[in-house]
Amino acid sequence: MNETPHALSPQDSLVAVMIAVSASDEDIHASELLTIQTIVNLLPVFSDYDTDRIKTVSQTVFDLFAVEDGLDALFGIIRADLPERLFETA
Repeated sequence: MNETPHALSPQDSLVAVMIAVSASDEDIHASELLTIQTIVNLLPVFSDYDTDRIKTVSQTVFDLFAVEDGLDALFGIIRADLPERLFETA
């Protein structure tokens, strides 16, 4: 059985949600990024997460925000790539 590869890991999806919420007012502050970094460093769901991915995921979110229907696209990606058990976490 072939599974479709996911664009984002579950952890990437959670980071994308945090970045999207922080950027939703069109202004993301260093303190918000620091808080995201702290969350990633502390929460067990991120225990095996490569923190270097935060920059890549952030750029993906910003790129999607720059296009029409980008927010819908982002939520579609997250919905497809995030396991249901993490919906409430997101």
